[in-house]
Amino acid sequence: MALTRATDKIIANADGNLNLSGIVTASSFDGSLAASKLTGALPAISGENLTNLPAGLGTALSTVQTSPLNKLYYTDRILSIGSTVTIDHPASATGAYTQYADILVEDNADLIVADGDDLIPDILGLGGNGTTGAGGAGRLLVDNIVNRSGTGAPTLPNGAVVTGVVTATSYQATTFQKTPTNTPAFFAYWNANNSMTIANQTDVKATWLTAEMFDTDNAYNTSNQTFTVPAGKDGVYVFNAGVQMYSNGNSLRSVVIRLRKNGSGTWVASNYSQIMESSENRMRHHQAHLFTMLNLAAGDTIELICYGQVLNNSLYISNDASGVKSNFLSGYKLIF
Repeated sequence: MALTRATDKIIANADGNLNLSGIVTASSFDGSLAASKLTGALPAISGENLTNLPAGLGTALSTVQTSPLNKLYYTDRILSIGSTVTIDHPASATGAYTQYADILVEDNADLIVADGDDLIPDILGLGGNGTTGAGGAGRLLVDNIVNRSGTGAPTLPNGAVVTGVVTATSYQATTFQKTPTNTPAFFAYWNANNSMTIANQTDVKATWLTAEMFDTDNAYNTSNQTFTVPAGKDGVYVFNAGVQMYSNGNSLRSVVIRLRKNGSGTWVASNYSQIMESSENRMRHHQAHLFTMLNLAAGDTIELICYGQVLNNSLYISNDASGVKSNFLSGYKLIF
């Protein structure tokens, strides 16, 4: 339809469309409006009477403005990247984001995030990969991740958390953190080719355990021969202990080794060896061992206590040779 003169009313074409060039002034607008068709300097626009427009971060469930569904929105789950694009937001922005929960990078396409820029999928937190409304719980669905130039590995400045299996052809790192581990762990022993007299039929603390093979958390004190559970290291511990005793008159009758908890008379583990009857006289050396598991809390202490009985002669703690760990106490925390 062509206009030949000014008029107060315009009648549309038979198909219901009105094709105009120039300036259109309207009190309301109903329909699709492509941004590419808006040119020039625009005055302030009120969206009060604009209908059937995308809702920014979602699409209305109804195009009828009076319907409640017009105020409820949806967004598709997957944003497909079919050709190479670069995310390079203005320096003034804190990041680029999308309401799509998953970003799928198709074959032969690249999604490049410029240096210093951030991309946040699922900004509304609706994707089911995190808490609804939390935001930033989206996923990138890709087969390969490389640096921007496509020639090297990407940099992960805050590290990476992997819940599945990592398969690598090689590994190189300046630091490596692996969890969990059987720590704290220690091994204390008597490093001497020697013997020492101890009191007969008396509980004696193993003060001779002053050397260490290892002590991951410095939890064993060689000065007071005590293991202390470090802060935050509560759990179940495995302990092993060994003591070698002898009597110079072949009169060794019994050997007992115990673990004492928190410096009191509370015995939490014990090994008793009855070597001979009191009327006999035939045992000179005996090596006693103890193995146990204990549930300990931070600050709990463990000490090795020995008890021996001889009939008529002296009682000794002995080591066969320097470096031979006949007398020891060791322990480590179990992993569950």
